[in-house]
Amino acid sequence: MSKINCPVCQRSNVEGNVCPNCETDLSSLRLLMELSPVVDNPTATNRRGLLLGLALLLLISGIFLGAIASNLFPRSLLPVSESSPVIPPVGELSAPSKQLTKTVCVDGFNYRVRSGDSLSRIAQRFYGNESLLSPILEANPFLLDRLDSLEVGEKLLIPNSDKSC
Repeated sequence: MSKINCPVCQRSNVEGNVCPNCETDLSSLRLLMELSPVVDNPTATNRRGLLLGLALLLLISGIFLGAIASNLFPRSLLPVSESSPVIPPVGELSAPSKQLTKTVCVDGFNYRVRSGDSLSRIAQRFYGNESLLSPILEANPFLLDRLDSLEVGEKLLIPNSDKSC
């Protein structure tokens, strides 16, 4: 026989059908306990139900707010770039006036080192030949000590390959 608490005097761990403290008949209480399902922790069950209901409410409200936002901001109003713009090289610009048809030369440009870059890969990318390291090394003398160790994010000056500039 299981131990129960007396509902009248609150005596705990009563084993029989009669409370030894207040002589309350506990047989009907025992009968009801056998008929009802056993719930280990009713507060935990209530919390689970509350959390599940709250999660469902948040999901429904998120869907609802998403539908409202899509009506307020249709995709046709948002700036969407299908592809990046193509910018022709400086020498290939077609200008309406004769003053702008002249090719503009610069001494070089800054390049930020990316993951996987090496001096030979950079030379191949910009000069078409991976053995043309000397212009890069002349423009960046701090690289002479560490030819094979470039740091990601490091800024290098890449000189023009055109000698007429």
